[in-house]
Amino acid sequence: MTEFELAYLFHETLAQSGTSFVAAVSFMTGFVVIGLFFGQMLDRLMTSALVAGYSILMFFFALSLNRDYASFRNLAFEIRERAAATDELSWHGVIQTPDIVIQTAPYAIVAIILAAYVASLIFFFRTRHLDPKEFR
Repeated sequence: MTEFELAYLFHETLAQSGTSFVAAVSFMTGFVVIGLFFGQMLDRLMTSALVAGYSILMFFFALSLNRDYASFRNLAFEIRERAAATDELSWHGVIQTPDIVIQTAPYAIVAIILAAYVASLIFFFRTRHLDPKEFR
């Protein structure tokens, strides 16, 4: 793989990782909005179906984010190895990034998504018992 191809692949992987993260946060925001405005109207069966579907999709988002950011991490180390062996890619910004940031990125992102998932469930069930007239 040439220097350009590796740098381009790294950029595309990072862009895909960001897109996956934004999609997960957008989906989570939709769930929170549904809980806020329509949670009081849902019966027990609909609530169970909504929470089950949300949980399954968030699990798949977490898996996707872990895969995307693991690819980011592996490409970052590939760029570093090539920059250390030759003069190629010594200009790339990932060379300056501390190792701890690159190594923990996949785990940190998944931890953030899981913490936000738990917070969104707590918010959903807390707002279900509020009076809907408070929001108008």
